[in-house]
Amino acid sequence: MPGLPQTLKRIPMKKLTLFLLILYVFPTTAFSHRGGQDANGGHVNRQTGQYHCHKPTCVMPDSGSTVEGEQLQNHSDQSNSTTALEYNRKNWKHWIDADHDCQNTRNEILIRDSQKRVSYKTTRNCKVATGEWIGPYTGKTFHDPRKMDIDHIVPLGHAYQVGGATWTKAQKKAFANDPDNLLATDAGANRSKGLKAPHQWMPPRKEYYCDYISRWTTIKAKYGLTYLPQETVYIEQVAVWCNASWTFR
Repeated sequence: MPGLPQTLKRIPMKKLTLFLLILYVFPTTAFSHRGGQDANGGHVNRQTGQYHCHKPTCVMPDSGSTVEGEQLQNHSDQSNSTTALEYNRKNWKHWIDADHDCQNTRNEILIRDSQKRVSYKTTRNCKVATGEWIGPYTGKTFHDPRKMDIDHIVPLGHAYQVGGATWTKAQKKAFANDPDNLLATDAGANRSKGLKAPHQWMPPRKEYYCDYISRWTTIKAKYGLTYLPQETVYIEQVAVWCNASWTFR
């Protein structure tokens, strides 16, 4: 076989054909840890299922994510160094039944945010079957709870970056199930948000801007969470637009 390296000449034809076919079907990036970076500046490691950030602007997925283990990078404006921090959503136990009434946090928020009296799947009244929800981020109306996500207004992964990394599991669980930080939203809007702070994502419906930032700053004050520099600048601009004076820590 002229033109082939000596190492390949020694490989039986059947094995060589199979090897070349694998390389054609699965690009070399599939076997690499880094892989090709997506538009967000990160990628999923196909061997581990983990999403990794490689750029300062990269934002990790949050609610609705199928990624189990996740890495965040904390980029400080006060330092030239970059420290990789481990964020695992499993450590933030959510959708618990805190009051032991068979309704977990998700169903309690669906009940609270429904515009009409909800119906239940069984006579035990544990799981919501129907209701009427107006997604605050889009203004769209829904009657099927399966099309609704329960959004953490301040996302779990963002909270981890700005103070929550040192919390105990009990504190993380309390934050993850705090009704003040939860909102029934349409799934599409919630998943486009991911872990983004306001300077990176805002609700498509501008009429909700002021309420959104008001709730964001209230939760941050409640839990003593800090602000990213770009986040502070953006919220100050929204405060002028809303004619509001929100307290920053």
